[in-house]
Amino acid sequence: MTKVITFYNQKGGVGKTTAAFFFASYLSVLKGKSVAILDTDAQQSSFGIVALAEQNEIDHGFQVYTDIDEVPDGLDYLIVDVGGQISSWHETSDIVVIPARPHFLELHSTHDVLDDIKAPVFKFFMTNRRDVEEAETIENLKKEGFKESISIRSIIPRLTSSGGSLWKHKVPSGRRYGLSEAKEEYAELFRKILKVAK
Repeated sequence: MTKVITFYNQKGGVGKTTAAFFFASYLSVLKGKSVAILDTDAQQSSFGIVALAEQNEIDHGFQVYTDIDEVPDGLDYLIVDVGGQISSWHETSDIVVIPARPHFLELHSTHDVLDDIKAPVFKFFMTNRRDVEEAETIENLKKEGFKESISIRSIIPRLTSSGGSLWKHKVPSGRRYGLSEAKEEYAELFRKILKVAK
């Protein structure tokens, strides 16, 4: 039976699509699983990343769909990339993954939806060097159950802007600063998500 893992946050710009895309690549490339992404976000960013991958001849081993009726049966995993709109995907998901950034408004917008989610929830937040000013918000995120965190590294936009992921990309070797660290961080995060999804 297909495991449905939904990446959700009603606030945009939190890294939800990037995390969903990297998670699908992790499952496909490293774990050999059959995977698809269902992109229900109005911006269709996952769809756009895969289109860039095809232009750059990067095969991640999965497809992105915008219509549930097009998704093939028999997959190991369906990753659902849900935009900011109110969605019922949490009702049919095996787990809902909620990424966040340590900003005051984000904490409040995320808090509003948590009560409605019935599936198990995995919460994490992404930080960068500028977020030291947000120490109080980071502490509040941790109190709200956002125990896991990963660093936003400069390599990440380089990867996604060409349709690449941490495990499949065409970034020249001289421009890969932070790649191995990012791989380790994301892989550890994804292992934890899979434990909750069992």
